[in-house]
Amino acid sequence: MRAPWLAAALFIALGMPLGASGGSDRADVALVLAIDVSGSVDDNRFKLQREGIASALESEEMAAAISNAVNQTIEIAVIEWAEEQRLIVPWTVLHGPGDLAALAPRLRSASRSWVHTMTDPGGGIAASLDLFTEQPLAGLRQIIDCQATAGKTRAKWQRPRREMPRYYAE
Repeated sequence: MRAPWLAAALFIALGMPLGASGGSDRADVALVLAIDVSGSVDDNRFKLQREGIASALESEEMAAAISNAVNQTIEIAVIEWAEEQRLIVPWTVLHGPGDLAALAPRLRSASRSWVHTMTDPGGGIAASLDLFTEQPLAGLRQIIDCQATAGKTRAKWQRPRREMPRYYAE
């Protein structure tokens, strides 16, 4: 299930502090959840994705990850993508269990953007990268969690190669 993985990934990211920032004007992590809603995602898989993310937000592991971080603050935005992209949860600053508990039902109740036959993961990643220019707080780490399934792709990377995100295996 996705919930333990998402909480564990955030815990690891927050568990490696870069140093105290000396104030609440910094987030330990700026996280964009980029969710595939193309035609390859049926209603059951869509509900599973949404519920898994909401459950991760409500988990004790997620609350502990924030509590144990240097600034005890993360910020999350959620975008859905297919042939087009739509922001369903704008940047939301989270300081602990209460904020996490408030975000989970917002995500559960948001309607599915649309269903397109084609998918454009490059467009989803590009839209996610653009969101980092709008962060309310400066994030010590910027993470895109891109959820995707295989399907008919209209993949066109519209940015110069130097701007493509780099992937690290640690």
